[in-house]
Amino acid sequence: MYLIDEVEVHNGLGECILWDDRVQKLLWTDMPGKRFYRYHPAQRQLENFALPEDLCSFAMIENSDWLLAAFQSGLARYQPESGAIEWFYRLPEGAPLRLNDGRCDAHGRFWVGSLIDLPNCFSPKPSEQGKLYRVDHSGSVSEHLDQVRLSNSLCWSPDNTRLYFSDSTKKCIDYYEFDSAKGELGAGRTLINVDPAFNPDGSVTDKDGYLWNALWGSGKVIRVSPQGQIDTSLTLPVSQPACVTFAGPKLDWLVVSTGTYSLSDAQRKAQASAGNLFIYQTPFTGKLEHRFIDKMSK
Repeated sequence: MYLIDEVEVHNGLGECILWDDRVQKLLWTDMPGKRFYRYHPAQRQLENFALPEDLCSFAMIENSDWLLAAFQSGLARYQPESGAIEWFYRLPEGAPLRLNDGRCDAHGRFWVGSLIDLPNCFSPKPSEQGKLYRVDHSGSVSEHLDQVRLSNSLCWSPDNTRLYFSDSTKKCIDYYEFDSAKGELGAGRTLINVDPAFNPDGSVTDKDGYLWNALWGSGKVIRVSPQGQIDTSLTLPVSQPACVTFAGPKLDWLVVSTGTYSLSDAQRKAQASAGNLFIYQTPFTGKLEHRFIDKMSK
């Protein structure tokens, strides 16, 4: 694997990096910067759009230029050019919770986890607990996991029989048996335990069923087999990889978003590329992202 492009954005926390194959652009969000980004690699053209609050994750909507957006306080349709936001679900007002990692399953439903505001999520007995939610085509929201402190690593195996998920505070990545037709979780098991010094952040699976994880704080992206063994490790020039995806005309680019969040002044000086987006050519192939099927009443 070798670096073919670096996009200089210096995001506080670059998250939810997705490839839009229709327009051949990368989409992502800088949560603390309250910005939505689009990047056209062939033309090296970068766009960004201001947001009213943190955009934590999102999904492309089938046959639409709108996005299904998980903002800090709730769920909405979002249109970048106009800035239009159409809310349909809000977290309980006043609760120290926020939405975080999200992704669409093969049936066009959006799944998103919440987190307890930092640093409370690492406290021994937090007063609140986050959840994993499923958003159906109609916009109805159901709960499928609870006692979640910091949701991350949400993705599926290529055959859709496993849902991968991490509560990063537990320092592991788990998987659950998944009924794709019903959108229901079965038994859960641990895929891999990580070094307690680091946090598993965003993940994606490739076409061979291996999971790629941005291991926050380690300066590495790891490729993990379905049996839980590290197969490949990619070392970055920065310490805080946040999210990964496959992109490009052949889906053989590995794209890594990163962050400057929590770095000291000395660390930022030592890591001149912190917060940038990195694109690597790989011998591996990813999968196209599923899109949300929107049947909400207009």
